[in-house]
Amino acid sequence: MLCLLGIAGASAKGKSALSVKSGDLSVLRENATAIVEIDYSETKIGDMPLAEYLKEEGGRLEKDWQTVNESNIATYEYIFRRNKGMKVVKYVTDVPYRMIVRVNSITKGSGFAALTNAVLWKSGGMAMNGTVEIVDVATGEVVLAIDVDGLKGDSGVNMPSRLMSMHVVLAKQIRKLAKR
Repeated sequence: MLCLLGIAGASAKGKSALSVKSGDLSVLRENATAIVEIDYSETKIGDMPLAEYLKEEGGRLEKDWQTVNESNIATYEYIFRRNKGMKVVKYVTDVPYRMIVRVNSITKGSGFAALTNAVLWKSGGMAMNGTVEIVDVATGEVVLAIDVDGLKGDSGVNMPSRLMSMHVVLAKQIRKLAKR
């Protein structure tokens, strides 16, 4: 995982795939803590719901997906640990905020680019569309909503590694937004 943290770059074409939908970025600069959750309940790969896709691909991918998702949550925790503002954690109940990463759609990317050379590293990355919401736990109010449009991670030899890379890039871009 740590090697992926070091190689993750910006989204496709060097521009941010994130934009503020509503709320105030200052919440990301608060000295507060949020529990991070990744929501795949509405995720589609192409036209197929994620659960159906994983079932069709076989048990190994489904098991790998669950394992990598745990690592993805730890990735947010690691990247935000170095943040001067908000910290994110997993499995803590007494926090003022929840950070919910809602993944609406995913393009799978390709392992071929990872096997060829570094020039193609970005070309094989998994991409996502969705939202990131910071929710005030006490009131249930969404205090910040960020649209994610075409965020692309680095290539990887398999789908779980491309998924992890995509979340590394997303966490880093959220941190960049906090600095605005």
